[in-house]
Amino acid sequence: MKQLSRIEGSLMLIALALAAACGRETKVDERWLARPEIARAEAPPAESMFADVYVDGTLSMTGFVADSDSTYVRLLDELEGSLANKWKKSADLRYFKFGKSVRQVTRQDFRGARNNAFYVEKGIYETTDIDLVAARATPQRLAVAVTDLFQRDQDVNPIVSSIRKNVFEKNLSAGILAISSEFDGKVYDARTAAYRYTSRKGSPTTYRPFYLLMFGDAAAIEQLVAALGERSFIDRSRFLLISPHVIRRYQVAATKRPGSKSLKARAGDGNAGEFNFDIRKDGQGGVIDTVIRLQQNPDAADFKADGVEIVVRQTHPKVNETHDLSLQSIRRTGDVLNAALLLEIGAPEGKYSYDVLFRTRGAGAFTVPKWVQDLSSENPSPLRDANRTLNLERFVTELIDADASIHKPGLAFVRLNVRKLG
Repeated sequence: MKQLSRIEGSLMLIALALAAACGRETKVDERWLARPEIARAEAPPAESMFADVYVDGTLSMTGFVADSDSTYVRLLDELEGSLANKWKKSADLRYFKFGKSVRQVTRQDFRGARNNAFYVEKGIYETTDIDLVAARATPQRLAVAVTDLFQRDQDVNPIVSSIRKNVFEKNLSAGILAISSEFDGKVYDARTAAYRYTSRKGSPTTYRPFYLLMFGDAAAIEQLVAALGERSFIDRSRFLLISPHVIRRYQVAATKRPGSKSLKARAGDGNAGEFNFDIRKDGQGGVIDTVIRLQQNPDAADFKADGVEIVVRQTHPKVNETHDLSLQSIRRTGDVLNAALLLEIGAPEGKYSYDVLFRTRGAGAFTVPKWVQDLSSENPSPLRDANRTLNLERFVTELIDADASIHKPGLAFVRLNVRKLG
């Protein structure tokens, strides 16, 4: 992919923003929302699936196979079936076990993950090094790691760094699906010594969670989770997609604020997301109130109102960054953003056009889903949070921030055409 010039980039912004419109509703084109300076061709979901399944082969996983009919064992069967049967043409599947190292295994070996012997291979069982899976992520193959995510305190930073480098910086996405399962075994890698934990059969609140950690194309990740979500033991609400694609559609309206006497709204040609204003003679501008109604991607993390910023480009009479428009205030109520844009043009009379991109600021702009908090503990022990995951909230928070700091996901776009009268 090549870097576009500013003129090419601006023309692309305009064309994409005006395309696929229905009335005043605009479908988000994720290319410019994800990173407006770069053209990213998004292919439709593939009819064939190319996937690599990585099973965590460390000792902490053995508790999930103590019951031969556990949810974990059923998931291994359903995961293979979903990957093999969901796609119209074919599925090319490869299998691996990982821990301290990674080793490709046969399908028969993969089926052996239902037994304790799978989890005692020297050179693998000692530690859970998820960064080894992230390092193998490619756009061509979906990587799916089955793991309990139990890792030492010092592991979080290097793992997040690896995922940032090998996934997010390559414009790939990450997905996390939590699944609770019966468990009877030892819990390792907590801040205490390893301890035994046994869940109660038929009591899901006592089960221990394990996770599908997925790296690859966002559409492929969501397709797989949708297929798995048809199973009764999968809670679809415990899925998080970490990706720039946080908005699916939006509606935007822009009006002159009462009291902005030198500003006047002017009828346009009905293009979605495009609004026209006049500045009276000897005036500088005024406040433009925008109302943005969002349809968020329910699989993505939610954003904070104070984590929203705007990027403004003047597209006429010349293309450049500008300070003629600034974000005066922003307020969020549910899926509605109310933003006040302050327009001040010190230049002489003439015609001016501006592209305004509403986007998230980066790290700290998103919230962590509640289910992540519910499954996380800073110090699991036999007496407290015995079946929770060490540092899950910290891990997920840092992943969200890593992706957001790279892409600064977009929320909505508006184009303002202004005539400054003489």
